[in-house]
Amino acid sequence: MNWLLHAFIIFALAVHVLPPGLHANVGSNRLQAVMATVIVSLLQVSMFGFGRLIGGTFLHLLEGIKSGVIFFTFFLVGVRMAMEAFKIRKGNVVMRLDNPRLMLLTGVAQGVDAFLVGMVFYFFPEIKFEASLIALFLLSAFLILPAIYSDEKKSAFSLAALLYIFGSIVFVFGALYSLFVI
Repeated sequence: MNWLLHAFIIFALAVHVLPPGLHANVGSNRLQAVMATVIVSLLQVSMFGFGRLIGGTFLHLLEGIKSGVIFFTFFLVGVRMAMEAFKIRKGNVVMRLDNPRLMLLTGVAQGVDAFLVGMVFYFFPEIKFEASLIALFLLSAFLILPAIYSDEKKSAFSLAALLYIFGSIVFVFGALYSLFVI
């Protein structure tokens, strides 16, 4: 996989933390904001890592049709992100970061796409997996903190929707790349 496409895919996965961050009601409670950032980012990374672990367990059976598996996974994640972008733009995101239980559920829900992409990363042994985990954590934390503290919510929702559309384009491009190049 091209290193630039890999970087864009990690960025597109990190964008998943924006909607819950925009709906955070932490006020001036910095501890809750940091806790939300760490919990959601760690769950995003752990779901990605768990996906890679599970992918290594059974995806070797699909080695003959790996381009099709990569295509369908990336394409479906891209389409789901594009559909989610319209909800985000309207502000209709139901995920909250108000208490630790909701933070945990939100982190797992946001990590489902990271889990699927992590599974597919089994097919890319040339990618340094540890570097992917670190980059995903840092980008997730970097994106969620400004979202939590943003005051202008309407423009923040528009920016989050735009980044979601960009992420969906990255995944669709990755799907096409896997179909024709890999």
